Amino acid sequence: MRALTDNDASSRAARGQLRIATALDAIAKEMTGYRDLPMAPHDLHAMTDGRQLASFERFVHEKQELLALLQGTAEKDAQRLAAMRSTSQDV
Repeated sequence: MRALTDNDASSRAARGQLRIATALDAIAKEMTGYRDLPMAPHDLHAMTDGRQLASFERFVHEKQELLALLQGTAEKDAQRLAAMRSTSQDV
């Protein structure tokens, strides 16, 4: 059995990510049809109990962390894209 190369590992990861992206896209398309449904009644007391509140606080925190990460990488990506564009014009 041969050793896994970096290229093999990257290809395998990319295929897995494509499968996940395809599944998420299908779910998103299905959920688009749910937008016009009337909202179900909510039990505000149940929604604000300790476990639910802690869970939603954690969700909001993680979402803020993700936003910060995406903003940081977006800036780097924009710089990389500008460099790529300037290089491609030189060729």
